[in-house]
Amino acid sequence: MYMKKLMTKVEAEREMRYKRVCNRFRLLVVQYPQYAPSRLMGAIALEENLTIGGVRRILISNNVYQKGQKS
Repeated sequence: MYMKKLMTKVEAEREMRYKRVCNRFRLLVVQYPQYAPSRLMGAIALEENLTIGGVRRILISNNVYQKGQKS
């Protein structure tokens, strides 16, 4: 909470986007277990106007996805 007050507007928006991406990936993995993680990342990338690599980096840095992980 205290750190949230110290964030700039851009940092707060980035944190919100990262949370949206992580939550969306968790939801899609449960809803569509038959699809490869890269395909789910592609869908999220289209929704958030990011690249697939950007989504992957967000998920790895937030410990939601690990390299070589199967969904």
